[in-house]
Amino acid sequence: MGMNDRATGERAPIAAALHSRTATLRSWLWAGVAAGSLAGCGGTGAGTGGSAQGSAPPATPTSGSLTLLVRDVVETPIPGASVTVRTATYERQGVTASTGSVTLPDVPIGRVTVAVRAAGFEPVEYGTILRGAQDSWSISLEAEGAWALGRPVVLDARVLDRAADGTTLRMGADIAVLGGNSEPLLSLTAADFSFVDIDCAWVGPRGCASDANGKVTAQNNGQVSSDGGILFSGLQPSGARRPYVVGILLERSEDMRDWDFRVAALRRYLSDVGANDLVGVATVESSDGGSNVSMLGPYTRDGRVHQQALDRLGPPAGRPPALLGSVEDMIRRTAEARDQLSRGANAIVLVVAEDYSIFAGLSEQAAALARRSNVRVSAIEWSNAGLSEIVARSGGFTGEVYDRRQFEMFFGAMDRLLGGALPFYRIEMRVKGGAGTFVAGGNLRAFVGVRIPARIPARMAITGFDVAIP
Repeated sequence: MGMNDRATGERAPIAAALHSRTATLRSWLWAGVAAGSLAGCGGTGAGTGGSAQGSAPPATPTSGSLTLLVRDVVETPIPGASVTVRTATYERQGVTASTGSVTLPDVPIGRVTVAVRAAGFEPVEYGTILRGAQDSWSISLEAEGAWALGRPVVLDARVLDRAADGTTLRMGADIAVLGGNSEPLLSLTAADFSFVDIDCAWVGPRGCASDANGKVTAQNNGQVSSDGGILFSGLQPSGARRPYVVGILLERSEDMRDWDFRVAALRRYLSDVGANDLVGVATVESSDGGSNVSMLGPYTRDGRVHQQALDRLGPPAGRPPALLGSVEDMIRRTAEARDQLSRGANAIVLVVAEDYSIFAGLSEQAAALARRSNVRVSAIEWSNAGLSEIVARSGGFTGEVYDRRQFEMFFGAMDRLLGGALPFYRIEMRVKGGAGTFVAGGNLRAFVGVRIPARIPARMAITGFDVAIP
């Protein structure tokens, strides 16, 4: 089973459950599958053998049977789980047996919606594709509350060393880990961090390692893997909080399916704005032949002004805007506001948008503008593959949301993130690839897993981020 088409706005599930630090991430995580994953989407499919001379070809099946195996994150079968598969004209329900499996017959081949519920576990629902006459999928459920255990935020990532032949690279990362109450987790150890090896063919057009033109650097999709364990420097104290100027760019389009959660989280942050900080909020929408950026008000120290302006906005609609030029616009606006306040203040552009609606390729132009303007671009998003490259090249922070409820977790800590006032863990990692995998001016898309100690079983908290290769 391949990834769902991004243009449809559907969410694609992870195609492999991440049950250990050595598990392989097979696919992107999108909204709506925050608590679950598919661990093997390939069905047996219909037979394709040839037909006898002169006989009619076999009929193409229009429906098939679907077997679902429902387990928890430590692979224990879950009996009694309710499973629903539906399309616009079809719906069938089943309940898993003691083995955790259930088979549903006569499921229409094509796009289907699968929903799974079980007592004590987070429900999941996602859109996917049934391709053959017989398919078997494995679904992993998180325990209730597992979404709130913690999420990492990559504050900084940098290359420390690179082999002359491009086969190995050593990088460092500073990672803050937030708990469900938006407070930093302070008791993690080296054993809780790991580099996650993934199938780089699933990352996108650039694979994991790419060159300055955004093309994969090897015939194996820029494939990389861990070259040893994590070098752990432990918990680092936060720096002194600095005043900041932040320009928040808020996408308004039909793809913002989690609009209410994002706006509620943003409103929470706006109530924390301090007297020494400036905040500006702008919306970006599609317009004839381009995108339209509208400021909701001036950069101000009074977050209530923006809260009231957000309350006046209707539901988002329309096609996703082209955001690249809008990001550059916000960089300029934020730099100007910072210069009026204090050149010593942090200046950040925080983009709240769907990652796939921004751009597919690397934009050194926007990153260069950010560096010249001393403005950091940052993002807290669903799988922010598009934004992460500019984030890496401008020195911003990045975090990934796996459940819509985690927006509030991140934005509850946003004031401290923007002010540089969160303690963090410093780690180093070595990765390897074939000759010429890591090249000057290129890019590395990496994934780090953080195990959050808890009484309930949960997967590692995994986040993706980019590293610019000098």
